[in-house]
Amino acid sequence: MAIDLEFPGPFAAAALGGWATRAFARRWLGEQEHPAGWAVIRPGQMHWIGLVGAGAIVSLMAYVGLFIGSSRADAVFQMRMPWLLVAAFWVSAGVCLWHMRQIVRTDARWCGTRLRWQPVGGGPRLARDLAKVAGMHRP
Repeated sequence: MAIDLEFPGPFAAAALGGWATRAFARRWLGEQEHPAGWAVIRPGQMHWIGLVGAGAIVSLMAYVGLFIGSSRADAVFQMRMPWLLVAAFWVSAGVCLWHMRQIVRTDARWCGTRLRWQPVGGGPRLARDLAKVAGMHRP
């Protein structure tokens, strides 16, 4: 039984796309300062899974659309659908990356019962006691 060398292509494209998305996001988000004794709020695993997964799916579908195609009678319509999905996943990855950027820019951290964060609009860092944060609301 011969191994088809074209079989791993889409999987390699997905892996490379996911890795490239992760590398770009890490560089664009930058490193967060982690002062000694403070716990820092960072983008969570679900943010990273959503972002890297969307990058991998976009790369996989783009590979299929560019290099594999379709030989069916409705090939034109069938090949239009992956590009719509590429656009949808690209937009979802952008929204996820924007949320991650907001988390990093807020730079929220806590130590004991003290919470500090940077307002997104700028200005001085705010600090509150954790007991008072539960009663906070947006104006």
